[in-house]
Amino acid sequence: MDNVVLLSIVFVFISALVSNVVQQRNRDRVLKELQGFHTTVEMQNGKLVWGRLSIFTNGIELDFTDTHYGKDGMPSTSYILYSDDLDQIRVIYRYHSELSLKNQRKRAKEVKKTTNPSMYRRFYRLFRNFMNNFHDAINESMSIFLSRMKGGMPATSVLGSQDKYLKKIGTSALSMVGNAYDPILEHHINKRIIISVDTEKGSQNYSGFLKEYSPSWLSVLDCHVKNTHSFTLSDIEHIEMQRDIDVTVFMSEGDENNILIDVEVYYYGHKTMHLHHLEAENYHHEIGETLKRGQSISFCLNNLPKALLTDIDVKLLPIQFEMISSERLDGAEPPEENDIYQSLLPDIDLFFEAERIVDVYIPRSLGRVRHSGEF
Repeated sequence: MDNVVLLSIVFVFISALVSNVVQQRNRDRVLKELQGFHTTVEMQNGKLVWGRLSIFTNGIELDFTDTHYGKDGMPSTSYILYSDDLDQIRVIYRYHSELSLKNQRKRAKEVKKTTNPSMYRRFYRLFRNFMNNFHDAINESMSIFLSRMKGGMPATSVLGSQDKYLKKIGTSALSMVGNAYDPILEHHINKRIIISVDTEKGSQNYSGFLKEYSPSWLSVLDCHVKNTHSFTLSDIEHIEMQRDIDVTVFMSEGDENNILIDVEVYYYGHKTMHLHHLEAENYHHEIGETLKRGQSISFCLNNLPKALLTDIDVKLLPIQFEMISSERLDGAEPPEENDIYQSLLPDIDLFFEAERIVDVYIPRSLGRVRHSGEF
C-alpha cells in the first residue's frame, strides 16, 4: 500500500509539473504573432495606446516609444494588461507604415504565406485540426482512467483530492495545439473575409485575409483602412516610425519672449492624406489641408498656452528637430538634437486621415465574420 501511495504522489507531482511548464509556454496563438511588433491598441472606451508589444501567458505589455507623464507627473514607459484586462480591448492594429524595415519585410512574408499558403502549411493545419478533434475525447478518457484508478486502488483518498492536477496533464498539453475548432472560420482561413466589430457608434467593417483564430481572438491581415490617426510632436520615435510622413519642427523666440513653433509635414504615401488639426489641452489649431504623394505643408503655431512651454529654455533657441524615416536618412544618424533636446518639444497631437494598410486583431466577443470577400 505504501508503494501505491508513493506512486500516486509521484504521478500527481509529475502531472502538475508538466501542466505548469506547458501553461508557462502556452501563449494565445493569435496574439503571439505580434511579439516584438509596434502596434496600436484601441480600448473599448476609445483610448489609444501604442508601443512595441510583448506577449505573455497571462497578459500583454506595450513598451512606449517615449516616456509618458500622468496627471500626477509620474513617468511611465509601458502599459500592462493582464488576462482579465484584455476584455477591455476593441481592436489591436499593426500598421505597415509604422514598422521598421526589418519588421515590414517580416510582415510581408507573413501576408504572402497567408494569401498563398504552401503545401506544408496546409498539411500542418490539417494535422492540428486532426489533433483538436481528439481534445474532448482525451479529456473524457482521462476522467474514465481516474475513475478506474480510484475504484481499483487503496489510495483512493490521495487520488480523490488530486483529480484536477491529474486532468491538467491532458487538457494543458492538448491546449498547445488549440481547442477552438470552428468549421465556418476554418472554411475561410487564408481567404478574404469581411469582419464586423461592434462599437458605441455602430459597427466597423474590415476586409482582409483571415489568417488565424483562437478561442478568444481573430487575426485579419492586409486590410485597407481609412480613418483618423494622430501622433504627438514630442514623440520623436513614433513620428520616425511613420514611413509615409516626415516632420520638421523649428522653434524660435518671438516678440515679448513669445515662442514660435514652425511645423513642416512631408508626405510620401500613395493615397492622399488629409491633415485635420493640432490639439492640446486648451489649444486647437485648424489645418484642413489635403496632401498628395510628394507634397508638403508648413504652418506656424503661436499663442500657445504657457502650460505647454514651461520646459523650454529660451537660451537654447533657435533649434530644429528633423524627424525623418530611417530609409530616407540613407544610413546617416538622426540629428543629435532629437535625443538631447527632445524634452523641449510640446505635447501637441497632430490629427490626420489617410488610407493605410493594417493587420487587425479582434476579440471574438466583439468581431463577427459576416461575409466572404472573395471575388
